[in-house]
Amino acid sequence: MASKTLLTVEQFDRLPAEEVLRYELDRGELVAGSGPSYQHNYIRDTIVWLLRSFLSGKRLGEVIAEQEFRIDHDTVRRPDVAFIRTEAVSRIDRSKSILDVIPHLVVEIVSPNDAAEYVMRKVDQYLARGVQTVWIIYPGERKVLVYGPNDELRVAGEAKNVEFPAVLPGFSVPVSQLFEE
Repeated sequence: MASKTLLTVEQFDRLPAEEVLRYELDRGELVAGSGPSYQHNYIRDTIVWLLRSFLSGKRLGEVIAEQEFRIDHDTVRRPDVAFIRTEAVSRIDRSKSILDVIPHLVVEIVSPNDAAEYVMRKVDQYLARGVQTVWIIYPGERKVLVYGPNDELRVAGEAKNVEFPAVLPGFSVPVSQLFEE
């Protein structure tokens, strides 16, 4: 049986850009991600637009897509979308590719070949490090699973709204709007 080559976050950060493009670091192991589909990118960009529109003129924080975050000493995740509150934004070194802050909201869009076990590992890692809300979007089922602290789970189908008042008071979006093309 072959042994795994484990990397530190610093070694991961020094990989050539083309090697890191679709990878994350999970407990020191380099994990390949699939290339995003048109639908994936459309949903991601819709969420970014909705959140930025809501945040415009408010000083609540910033939204970023496809940004790497150090989640643990040996784990780097690149959520599809992340919201970072203003107080954490002020601590960001904008010259770094891997941020040392924890986002308050993370959105992951599930691809058809994403294993459920791997998706749940990411949810658990995010919540354990202080992410307040994790959205897991299933485009095929047109549903959003909203995870929160203390094992909170809410399933929102197309007829429901997704909101997270503890993180962004007043923000609410119909799930159906995420899938409109």
